[in-house]
Amino acid sequence: MYGLIFGKKRCRGLSPIHATIMSAVVILCCYGPPVLANVVWVGNPAAYNFGRQLGHVIGAQQQAAQAKGQINSQIQQARLKWRTTKENRREDAAIGEEFSNLLFVKDFYYLSLHIAMGVGSTHGNALNILTGGDLDNGIPELAQYAYRSWVDEIRRLLGAPGSGDLLFVIDESQLLSAILAAENVYEHYRQQRDLAEYVQAGLISEPTDLLASDGSLALIRERAVDLATFLYYSSKPGPRLQKLSGDTSSPKILQCYYGSAAYPRSYYFWKDAAPEWLDDVAVENDLTSPVAYLGPEGYTNCPPSMRRAQLYYAKAEEYSGRLNKELSDQSRERSEAREEAVRQQVEVYRQARERQREEQAAIVEQRKGQRESLAALKKSQQHARQTLQQEMKASGVDARTIRQAVSDLQQLHRQELMQFLEKPQ
Repeated sequence: MYGLIFGKKRCRGLSPIHATIMSAVVILCCYGPPVLANVVWVGNPAAYNFGRQLGHVIGAQQQAAQAKGQINSQIQQARLKWRTTKENRREDAAIGEEFSNLLFVKDFYYLSLHIAMGVGSTHGNALNILTGGDLDNGIPELAQYAYRSWVDEIRRLLGAPGSGDLLFVIDESQLLSAILAAENVYEHYRQQRDLAEYVQAGLISEPTDLLASDGSLALIRERAVDLATFLYYSSKPGPRLQKLSGDTSSPKILQCYYGSAAYPRSYYFWKDAAPEWLDDVAVENDLTSPVAYLGPEGYTNCPPSMRRAQLYYAKAEEYSGRLNKELSDQSRERSEAREEAVRQQVEVYRQARERQREEQAAIVEQRKGQRESLAALKKSQQHARQTLQQEMKASGVDARTIRQAVSDLQQLHRQELMQFLEKPQ
């Protein structure tokens, strides 16, 4: 098991993620979230402190991983108490704070499952099943998008190659820095998580999509991110674009969200202006680059409605569509050239095979004539030996002399056969 020095005490029996969170307490205790208007919270937001809450729930966080049944019961009991409270009373406010603390435990339990490979990974799901299944029925549906964004942001800050890729966290200080840097993303998730509690309790209705004056979905959130962050959530960039992403002077990208925080529709645009190098990296490795889909224009702020965003995006689609058509034409030309080259090779092969068959047929015919000539020669030689033998016998020559004469003639015939076989045909 892992242990670390925290003050003068040595904390044993902690998993790597729990030990790392314990180390974060000293750093986080002086930070707290902003209190936002028109946002519902579980507990008193003024009394909430990210670092202090993190320190308070370390022990309970370990229980969440080791005894889900017990922590599930605690969360359910705290939820029932909270649903019957009136938060303007001090004792009821304490109940809300207790419930908020337990939800905080739950958040970091799921973070510990998903930090290695992201939300939805088989790794996290397997660990969840092995430790008894979902804690408190998992992340509420209304908050799932925001939760995924929080996990992905921490993983991106830790240097994960891409969304869903395996991440090894070796340096605890890097994990602490990532948790701190992603606190604003966590706060957005916490808003959605607490909103889900109010909706499930029947205290408020499930929020619907916000509409703009033109009747389309209204802008609910916007932020500007650097090129490296945008590419992290995109397809793999080419080497030239990857190099540019490390340039701090690269232009920012607007992320525009419409409708509702639970189920946002998003659009992306260059902030202020598209970079001068866009055309140079819009196509790499015969593929349209992710930045090509941002288009050749930029905007100071997100469009106020999704209808306006779609009009802006149509310009980007025209740009990327032209690039895609050029790539498609080039690909078709290369394909036609390959097909023509293959046809030519097939024709050369066919002609070669035809010549080979003709040559083989000529050889067969030649060998056939050679065999017939050889057979005729052998037959002629045999007839000559028989005629010699008959004539000598009729002349009264003795048998010994006849055999000698036939043998001599046979030897002569063998020489004729050798000369026939050696003669070029």
